[in-house]
Amino acid sequence: MGKMERGFIAGVIAAIPMNIWSFISYNLLKFTEIRFLDWAAIFLFGTLPKSGIQVAMGLVFHFLWAGFLGTIFAYIFPETNARWYVGKAVIYSLLVAFFQYAISVLYSIPNLKILPTTTVISNHIGGIIWGFTLGWVSKWLVGREVK
Repeated sequence: MGKMERGFIAGVIAAIPMNIWSFISYNLLKFTEIRFLDWAAIFLFGTLPKSGIQVAMGLVFHFLWAGFLGTIFAYIFPETNARWYVGKAVIYSLLVAFFQYAISVLYSIPNLKILPTTTVISNHIGGIIWGFTLGWVSKWLVGREVK
């Protein structure tokens, strides 16, 4: 399996627990006002999702985005046996989150420019979950390759 496939698969798989956390934080804990699928929906439609199809499309495109970011990670950090590989994935996820927030502020994207502290904290918890899972799954995929 090449870096591109490994990174994409790891990124998509890592988005599963990330979105589970987002669901819990939004629906059960009422801790966040914006789910991860909402970010993708806002970039797609210019507004929060207003229908089931928009929610579904937001979720699909969030998974595609997570796969793309996983691919970039696989190319930046190709050596999965390196020390602190999972830690590097977590730091990468936090840096990606920072840049996504910065773009939202710099371009005054509606519904994303100004967010409550609890939403930012929740999203960063999700980012840490994604980064940890990305690093772990990447290592696991390499370990399963036939040599």
